[in-house]
Amino acid sequence: TPYRISDCEQLQNINQVLDAYFVLANDIDCSDTTNWNGGAGFLPLADYDLPFTGELDGDHHKITNLFIDTNEGDGDSGGRQIGSSDNQVGLVKDLGLENVNISGGWSTGGLAGRLYGQANNTYTTGTVNGTGELGGLVGSHGGVWDTVIDSWSSATVTGDSDAVGGLVGYNAQDSQIINSYATGNVTGGDDRVGGLVGINSG
Repeated sequence: TPYRISDCEQLQNINQVLDAYFVLANDIDCSDTTNWNGGAGFLPLADYDLPFTGELDGDHHKITNLFIDTNEGDGDSGGRQIGSSDNQVGLVKDLGLENVNISGGWSTGGLAGRLYGQANNTYTTGTVNGTGELGGLVGSHGGVWDTVIDSWSSATVTGDSDAVGGLVGYNAQDSQIINSYATGNVTGGDDRVGGLVGINSG
């Protein structure tokens, strides 16, 4: 039986139960996150030590106007972490994030800063800014079984280092991107910048 998410406050509270099953009950407007946490906005879900290992089913709904500013410069990370290198589970599916405004350091993405699980039928629009390993959908995508499938991004992506991509910043060895695309403008501060992927080893 999933937790049903119907507003942005409930979405933020996913941080309290990172291994559970969630489903969106409706479209969610997160415009007020520009006023949250002293200007930092929505707090990224999960992190390197406590990744999201549950399931978030968007049920074909969308989250709009999500604002995140980690203000960490070279820090890590401006997005969420799904799964871990040791536990490659965690799924986000059938979900759109429209008009995001996300700023962070390394490993920043419109949907996930780091993905070691799966993003299935997801998309992002808006702007994503950061340093490196930066993507419109996923910043760093690394693991034997993790997959981006049937997903896309039209987000404008702006980084000041390398591994900057319209969809995925860094796609690691054995990681897969299937039936997915990106259409946003991409700017990086170094080499290894791409319309789809900044660095691809998978």
